[in-house]
Amino acid sequence: MSKQRWTNTSSTGELGLLRPDGDGVTVAIWAQPGAAHAGVVGVDRGALRVRVHAPAREGRANEELRRLLADFFGVAPADVCVLRGVSARQKRVRVRGVTIAQAEAAIHGAEGG
Repeated sequence: MSKQRWTNTSSTGELGLLRPDGDGVTVAIWAQPGAAHAGVVGVDRGALRVRVHAPAREGRANEELRRLLADFFGVAPADVCVLRGVSARQKRVRVRGVTIAQAEAAIHGAEGG
């Protein structure tokens, strides 16, 4: 895999949030396991901030994150893969079947815009 720099998204302007990746996009994620309320919170520090109920044990938080992001982007959970940061809060997640424009629209909608 060639090195690519994270780029600005055209309409939302978040630095480092999205980049094209084959038939999908790679999304920078900041995960918060063990949260009282699960869901996509918005953009923070150049990453999509996502809260999950599950604790960060035995892959439970990552599995919930995959399901939550699949629902958020309108794809199957099998189309969401954690590429980096399996045991960290800061992650890079690949979402197949979503374009940059579709991802931007979903994120913009989550931010109330």
